[in-house]
Amino acid sequence: MEFHYGHPLDWFFKQWIFEPGYPIYDASWNWNETAKELTLRVTQKQSPTIFRMPLDIEFKVGNKSQREVIQVGQHEQTFSFKLDAKPQDVALDPDEWVLRVMTIAEAR
Repeated sequence: MEFHYGHPLDWFFKQWIFEPGYPIYDASWNWNETAKELTLRVTQKQSPTIFRMPLDIEFKVGNKSQREVIQVGQHEQTFSFKLDAKPQDVALDPDEWVLRVMTIAEAR
């Protein structure tokens, strides 16, 4: 696996095999109409392990979908994305690849 990934994977096995629990994500997003920018805040609520991994994010704008990949690995992180318009939907891990609990909502 490490050969194909191109990097050591000890961090992956440590968090998923040898540490207790699974990620619990609380995510919220804001839209800035002037800047045409979405800001996404992702917080990991579980303890004690903070999981490190890539996560897909999908934005639905009109009849188009746009996907990006974010790298989570801290207790709380903020990401910014330039989009053409405010999305109707924002989904984190839309294909449900990750064993996790998640809430995501537009910030009010």
